[in-house]
Amino acid sequence: MLPGKTYTPEDILRIARNRVWLVLLPTALIGAGTAIWARTLPDMYSANTTIVVSPQNLPESFVRNTVTFRLEDRLPAMTQEILSRPRLEEIIKKFDLYAKERQTGIMQDIVDKMGRDYIYPQPIRSDAFRITFVGSDPRTVQKVTEELAALFINANEDDRQKSADNATNFLGSELENAKRQLEESERALAEYRRKNAGQLPTQLESNMQALLSARLELQQVILGLDRDRDRQSRLERDIADAERQVDDTPTVSIAAGTTPAPDATPQQQLEIFKTQLMLLQAKWNDAHPEVRKLKGLIAEQEAKIAAMPKPPAEDAPLAANSSRLSAAEVQRRKQLDDMRLDLVQIKKNITNGEAEATGLQQQIKDYQARNEAIPIRETEMTKLLRDYGQTGAFYNDLLKKQQDSKMAKNAETRQLGQRFKMIEPARVPERPFEPDRGRLRLMGLAAGLAVGLLLVGLLEYRDTSFKTDDDIARILTLPVLAVVPLMQSASEERRAFRNRLLIGAGLGTTVLVCLAVVAYTIVR
Repeated sequence: MLPGKTYTPEDILRIARNRVWLVLLPTALIGAGTAIWARTLPDMYSANTTIVVSPQNLPESFVRNTVTFRLEDRLPAMTQEILSRPRLEEIIKKFDLYAKERQTGIMQDIVDKMGRDYIYPQPIRSDAFRITFVGSDPRTVQKVTEELAALFINANEDDRQKSADNATNFLGSELENAKRQLEESERALAEYRRKNAGQLPTQLESNMQALLSARLELQQVILGLDRDRDRQSRLERDIADAERQVDDTPTVSIAAGTTPAPDATPQQQLEIFKTQLMLLQAKWNDAHPEVRKLKGLIAEQEAKIAAMPKPPAEDAPLAANSSRLSAAEVQRRKQLDDMRLDLVQIKKNITNGEAEATGLQQQIKDYQARNEAIPIRETEMTKLLRDYGQTGAFYNDLLKKQQDSKMAKNAETRQLGQRFKMIEPARVPERPFEPDRGRLRLMGLAAGLAVGLLLVGLLEYRDTSFKTDDDIARILTLPVLAVVPLMQSASEERRAFRNRLLIGAGLGTTVLVCLAVVAYTIVR
């Protein structure tokens, strides 16, 4: 191409007239070759089926669905599982697919090609997807598509059943753990209540009532002790006065541990022994050796008195007067003995009252200590109850979930849950969907035309010859003085015309033949 060359419409027409065969010939050749190649391609048929996610047949309020799979999440995993080598090998052998390829190739390559190029699981909406299979035999394609749809449906049912089983088993194991924790919390709570009996928050009112009752009882005991001490003081004064009034007549001693006088009557000896027994019992229990000894002496004395003859009733005063003591002295001594006995009993009552007061004071301290410990126990009890309540709530929640899971599992077993349902079964395809020979032929013609135009452009780009006197004046900047035309003889003109005719005929024939080939492939 000359530098600075600009093309006018006349130049473009001249180029098209001169190089028309350079455009037509590649277009015809490549178009015919593409048509022949497209004709040799095998027909491929496509069959498809639509599967939707059918909701469960039971209301959600009756059976809560514990197996929830979103289709867009589940479909890739199911596709990978179904398009695994064992499944596809089984389908290939069952329908005798790729018989020629299996004779020369290995099964792994055929399985990979089948799963990659001829099976298309595609979601079409949130609850539906389409399965497409491509093959060379229409009826086989339809059967394989139905087989793939059945695999997806069965895989979905198996997966949902396994998921329901896994959920039920998992909830069962978690429920056992929660039950064990709940029982441990119950035991800990019971042990805490046992160890802190009387200090629990719920026992505050009863403790207050018991404390009030103990205080009232202590007041009564203290009042009783005051009265007994007053009586003790009066009796001690009375006894002292009575002892001063007693004359020097020989007396019968009633001191504990002494022996009665020999001149005392059996009855007086018995009274002395009983008085000594009362004094000893005020200090010791019945198991003491002195107490047992006195009881033996009392028993012997009673037996001796019982064996003595009873005097007549009218002789009783004589028997009483036979004593060395006068009646008035005996009466005074008897009153003194009674006062001493009363003093012994009062001292015993004071001792018992002091012990009872000490016990009541200890009870009051215990109840006060319990009440003071109640706030601490309440805090500890609150924590234990909170843990127990949380564990119980967790256990009840797991129990409800397990029941729901069992119902969902039964629903899946009876096929009442969500299912894959084929709403559009695969049909036998009536025409191949590929190759698109018409489009391939057009693409071949377009490619040939592009090649021709590219060749024309390349030749024009490399052509540096002058075509007109204007080119010379523009490039060389010299004036054109004359133009000498091409001088040919008549024979040369005829020979040139004949050559152009032969070349045009040959090229035209080639183009026509190529167009005929294209037309033949279209018709057939």
